[in-house]
Amino acid sequence: MCKCKKNIDNDFLLDCNCCKKCGCRHCCKKILIVGGVTKLKRHYKDLIESYNFEFMYHDGYVKSGVKKLEKMVKKADIILCPLNCNSHGACKLTKKFCKKYKKCCKFVKSSGVATLREIIFESV
Repeated sequence: MCKCKKNIDNDFLLDCNCCKKCGCRHCCKKILIVGGVTKLKRHYKDLIESYNFEFMYHDGYVKSGVKKLEKMVKKADIILCPLNCNSHGACKLTKKFCKKYKKCCKFVKSSGVATLREIIFESV
């Protein structure tokens, strides 16, 4: 149980703000975005943190970051992978690592902030 006295289970807790205050990792979900539009990274971060989730980002370039992508997938709770701006290699590796570590992975058609907001809202 975290310091906010809420029971912790596998469900998302949107109304729990204790993570940033007490350092508790049970209330906060880590969401990784693989790829997307680099110029929108700040907006992705703001969106995810507005739900009190932890933001993680990998640019999707797998030639220089395969090990980094695997480590990030391993740490994340949910992985979002936009299809409209990622290579087949990035999508394939993301899928492979998600299966390997049994992670929730959502491939989305668009990298737009509104689309990601809908996906996050549906996941909650």
